[in-house]
Amino acid sequence: MRPRDPNPAPLITAAELAEILALAPPARPVVLDVRYPGIGLPDDGRDQYLAGHVPGAAYVSLDDALAAPHVPGVTGRHPLPEAAVLQAAMRAAGVSAARPVVVYDDWHSIAAARAWWLLRWAGHDDVRVLDGGWRAWRAGGGDVETGEIRPEPGDLVVEPGGRAVVDAEGAERIAATGVLLDTRPANRYRGEDETIDPVAGHIPGARSLPALGLMADDGRFLPVERLAERFGAVGVRGDAGWRGGEGLGGVRDGGGRDGEGLGGGCGGGVGIYCGSGLQACHVALAAAACGAVADPAVYAGSWSEWIIDPARPVARGARSEGEADGAATGAVNGAVDSAMGGEAVRAANGAAGEGAGVPEVVTLWRPTGPEEMELVRAGGSRRWPPRLAEQPIFYPVLNEQYATKIARDWNVPASGVGYVTRFDVEADYLSQFPVRQAGGRDILEYWIPADRLEEFNDHIVGNIVEVAKFELVDGEVVERRWDRDSAS
Repeated sequence: MRPRDPNPAPLITAAELAEILALAPPARPVVLDVRYPGIGLPDDGRDQYLAGHVPGAAYVSLDDALAAPHVPGVTGRHPLPEAAVLQAAMRAAGVSAARPVVVYDDWHSIAAARAWWLLRWAGHDDVRVLDGGWRAWRAGGGDVETGEIRPEPGDLVVEPGGRAVVDAEGAERIAATGVLLDTRPANRYRGEDETIDPVAGHIPGARSLPALGLMADDGRFLPVERLAERFGAVGVRGDAGWRGGEGLGGVRDGGGRDGEGLGGGCGGGVGIYCGSGLQACHVALAAAACGAVADPAVYAGSWSEWIIDPARPVARGARSEGEADGAATGAVNGAVDSAMGGEAVRAANGAAGEGAGVPEVVTLWRPTGPEEMELVRAGGSRRWPPRLAEQPIFYPVLNEQYATKIARDWNVPASGVGYVTRFDVEADYLSQFPVRQAGGRDILEYWIPADRLEEFNDHIVGNIVEVAKFELVDGEVVERRWDRDSAS
């Protein structure tokens, strides 16, 4: 068995790949074609593979091998595959522990990065991504082979734990104690134009670093110096060695490592998420390529899993730390193709730098009765009225379901009418108050002392919006709801 590079560079050029393809096994790499047309398109990349591929490359389907089936309401869109499924697919493609692996696609290296990350997670220590993918191979004059390749089966044993993984709890804790990166387009991070998932916004405390802002126009990653600058702009400034993941919780890497290697110069560590778990691996690859952090923790479920639980908080707007980077990469993000969400996403990303200075906010709800509602309206729907002597605490809640229950089941019997309101509060200000669990997992509140309510009001962003009214009519509760974005 040949000696191993203890930390192989994660990217390889087309010229370098052509050179090592001339070697004999085990030095000759196993090449995987993981072309994938992107979100919303029904077919995988097998037809493109059959029409032409790197000589000796085996085709691997992202949906069949690199992700478990999506279960709506239970998982994110691209859950991690079962170890046995991944192992079978890799062996069928000829992957063995004794040979290096090179992966490529034709989709900004997003699918290739997922394959790279999964193989490292599975325990393979020599995996590279062809920088620029199929486009770079063809531009460099690389040979092309057609038809199906059936390689000699490999012997890879999948041993999960080679890369750090976190669940929702772990991601939330990294956002509070380290650096959590949201890699979706900036407009989706800010909650301005959500074109894929049913809920807009981001995990509170996360910083925006759009994945495609790390790519050059030719489909290659930016030079390492520029990548390092992009990571530095959002607080990831070089790998200072393994700092561990003490106190993070929610770490599940499958290998019992207790979150080793989550950090790298960022206190509580570095975590990454996206919409479905694909672009998070892409940014993890970029971080490793430029030395920003060797093993950031990937939240595999990502935003599509986070929003399944209505009790989880959602923030909108932009953190000031990441806004400069969003502005710098707006032009690049404008190149997002239709596979990533269509013309609307491209148009929105073209203006990714707009909105600088908009504070990050947390959306709250409050159930209330008719008297308080009239006082809110009288104040221009911008402030909550002072508390009465017998009201020492102001109670906003963290989800609409809980607010609806109180308005319908408490306010209506007490006053004949109950309202549900929605409003946004600056996240930085709100962070000083702990979330209180007043019952089940979705019974979540903030307790704001009455003598600080005026201060709290000063940090409301926008209007207090009436979203629902419950009224007792002829002995029955009648519900009326307004559009989420209407003012009344």
